[in-house]
This record gives sequence, structure tokens and C-alpha cells, in this order.
Amino acid sequence: MHLIEETSTATIPPASVQGVLGAGCYPRTELINHSCKPNAHHAWRKGERWIFATHDVKEGTELTTHYVDLFMTSEDRKKALKERFGFDCLCRGCEPTPKLRVAFSDARRAHMRQLDEQIYDKASRGKHEAAIRDVTERLIMLEEEELDSPAAVARACDDAAQAAAHANDKKTEKEWLERA
Repeated sequence: MHLIEETSTATIPPASVQGVLGAGCYPRTELINHSCKPNAHHAWRKGERWIFATHDVKEGTELTTHYVDLFMTSEDRKKALKERFGFDCLCRGCEPTPKLRVAFSDARRAHMRQLDEQIYDKASRGKHEAAIRDVTERLIMLEEEELDSPAAVARACDDAAQAAAHANDKKTEKEWLERA
């Protein structure tokens, strides 16, 4: 993962907006557009917004990140983007493609979300090998959907390592931690 930018600004608590805990102004990172197949990832660390390239990016290529949950269906992502940000998504993940391809991608993303929810549950109920199989399947699907950022891969590998730790399988735990 390559750090692109680190920014910091004071968080401004808006007294007039109910339900909002705070707001901030991030003038440089706000210029980064959305994509359902992003080449950058944003993270918050101690009140600072960090932007990381998820893969090697050729000079002159636009950096993109995601504004919504990437594991929603294409239709749900488009709806959320329109409602929350006021635009119609035309990124390469949403570009006009055969409906079968979009449906297949939606099904894969929904299955990845389901696997993610089941991994911890299986590991905590003693089904460690099943949890690790689910992680392996999720890693394959992340790659197929081009969502295999180092952060996503590291998180999945950590899930497998935790499942192995629950089983007291130190060798497998170490192997997964080394992959992370």
C-alpha cells in the first residue's frame, strides 16, 4: 500500500444538524472522485484522513476511492450515490455492460458480504476450517471483482489467522498472518 496524502483539519461540530456528530473540511481529498472499482483507499487515523493507492497507479491516472459500501448491489450503490451525493455513477464498475455481467458482479459482491458475516460466526462456533475456506473463497472473489486492495486482503487474511488461533493452530495462524 502506498501513502498518497495525509491531511488533517479540525472537526467542526454542527449544532444545527441533528444526528450528526461532526463535520470536517478536507479540501485536497474531497477532490478524489468515486469509483465502484477504486484504485485508492481512504482511512481515518487519529483524526486524519489518509489516502493509499491500492495498486500501482500509472502517472497521470486519476485516483478514485469509494463513497459507499462496495458490497451493495450496483442498483443499491447507484441509488445511495444519487441520494447522498447527487450524481449518477458512470464509473468503470457501473458503465453500461451486459446485464448478465452486472448481475454476476452483484451476486458475487452479495456473496462476499455474506461470507464476511459468516466467517467470525463460524470461527466462534468451532467451525475453524469452514471459516478459513470462506476466507479463501472471499479472497478469490475480491480478486475477480478487482477489490483486492492490500487492506482488503490483509483483513481477510487476519480473519483466517483469528480462526486458526481459535483452534489453537499456531502454524496455520502464522501462515495467514504472513500473507496479510
